[in-house]
Amino acid sequence: MVEAERSHKEVVVEYSGSRLRVDVDEKGFYVCPLCGALFTSPRDLVSHVIGHALGLPDARRASPERL
Repeated sequence: MVEAERSHKEVVVEYSGSRLRVDVDEKGFYVCPLCGALFTSPRDLVSHVIGHALGLPDARRASPERL
């Protein structure tokens, strides 16, 4: 099954001295250029990208399983 392509607009996010060229989808969400996660604010996106740089998404714990 092929997922429908979302329409994106490219913008430059400047936050605390950092510049990122990212996509904004049709609903106004900022799209992480590394993993595709969606964020509502540039601040959240920049914090997430810094987490990628520090290797935090790779080291996160697994979701708990329901019994």
